[in-house]
Amino acid sequence: FGNLQVEAIAKAEQFRLDNDSIGTLDLSTTYARKSGKVSFKTISVNDGYNFDLSGLINTTDSLSDEIDINTTFNQTKIGILQQYLTGIFSKLEGRATGNLRIKGKANSLKYLGDVSLNDGGLLVDYTKVYYKIPAAQVKFTDGLIDFGKFQFTDTLGNKGELTDGKLYHNNFRDMSFDFRVKTNNLLLLNTTNSDNKLFYGSVIGKANMSFTGPGYDMTMDISGAPTDSSK
Repeated sequence: FGNLQVEAIAKAEQFRLDNDSIGTLDLSTTYARKSGKVSFKTISVNDGYNFDLSGLINTTDSLSDEIDINTTFNQTKIGILQQYLTGIFSKLEGRATGNLRIKGKANSLKYLGDVSLNDGGLLVDYTKVYYKIPAAQVKFTDGLIDFGKFQFTDTLGNKGELTDGKLYHNNFRDMSFDFRVKTNNLLLLNTTNSDNKLFYGSVIGKANMSFTGPGYDMTMDISGAPTDSSK
């Protein structure tokens, strides 16, 4: 049995991931006992979840990478990432197209690739302002997700620009932010007394903003002035 090889082909109906219904997945896998390697491929052709994933898991060689996975996205919903941004951003929306490679040891994976985002949006939890992101280019390198520069709008149609957007992480843990925004006229604050009894209201203004630091102690700095009769 030293050269035992096991192959399997399956179809998963109504597959769910983190409470999201993905749909139907076509699965295939091969295990070779001699090498200790498991290769696999998954194809999802579902509305909002159109992607294919293939890779290799090494179960025996401790000196080489344990995991090497390649994923291709085609207008795939990004809401599944919400779990990593709880307390900072919510109502995460948009669709991703591109390639992402995940490789390395299980406890120190590297995320590498380039992904384009369209029809995006998110709510900044602290300010309670929702912003729409028509398009953005996201680059994944080891320990860093670089959102580059892109324009966005608030719910009133005012525009702003992300001039620098970097998210540092350790295998999607210990996240740290370095986001910088400038605008001549944008909804900056949209809170009520139920959000913050000491500081709340609606503010439209000209500003330079930054969100920096680790997720558990992020600092938001705003320098600017109101441009309307904010309250």
